[in-house]
Amino acid sequence: MKNQIAVVTGGSGLLGSKIMQDFVARGVSVVSLDVVPGNHDVSMIRHVQCDISSRIEVAAALQNVIDTQEITAIVHCAAIDPKVTSSEGVAAPFEQQSLDTLNKEFEVSILGGLNVIQESLKHIKYHSQVNRSIVLMGSDLGVISPDQRVYKLEDGTQTFFKPISYSILKHGIVGMAKYLATMLAERNIRVNCVSPGPILDRQPAQLIHELESRIPMGRLASIDEIVGVVNFLTSDKSLYVTGQNIIVDGGRTIW
Repeated sequence: MKNQIAVVTGGSGLLGSKIMQDFVARGVSVVSLDVVPGNHDVSMIRHVQCDISSRIEVAAALQNVIDTQEITAIVHCAAIDPKVTSSEGVAAPFEQQSLDTLNKEFEVSILGGLNVIQESLKHIKYHSQVNRSIVLMGSDLGVISPDQRVYKLEDGTQTFFKPISYSILKHGIVGMAKYLATMLAERNIRVNCVSPGPILDRQPAQLIHELESRIPMGRLASIDEIVGVVNFLTSDKSLYVTGQNIIVDGGRTIW
């Protein structure tokens, strides 16, 4: 019997790397597709430096690593997300935001995800009885609009605005999950979306305070709390769950 393998996009990122470690802990090998080289020294994780917006690169990457393994999960984490803490993370007010940036982000978040899923399906038997799961990584900002006030500095000035591209694409990810869930159900492939709220990751204290004041649970998520939901959706514990957007936000979107 073939070994199980999970395909993870954005495996070099904060969330992707933790998701891969969780798969390994469950005895599932992983192939990571990311433009950033991987740094995991684990035999069950194979990093392939790959631009997922390129169909040719994705096809070559998958052909080289899955000939002897059975794809049982695909987790799409890859995205371009400007951060307040990034030296390149300064986003302008809406009227100054570049549509070229939207195009680049679309190529990764939407087209990249579709490239990986379509190419992976070529390696999956149509009538296979093996249960498979696809998880797309959304955001609470795929349900609500960003509150730009949280990015103000203590003196009230604001140099960072969450760009409109992020909202558009994360809303699109939810729609993609629903569409694919209906298309792939007959192939015994479940498709769901996980939409995290803010994850604690060295944000400025002022930003953390502003975010916490908008979350009923009064804190940001830990990375493990998001990984746990992905674990559930890619396990046999969720065999009747498909087409859902699981919002993991401490209640932020219900306020």
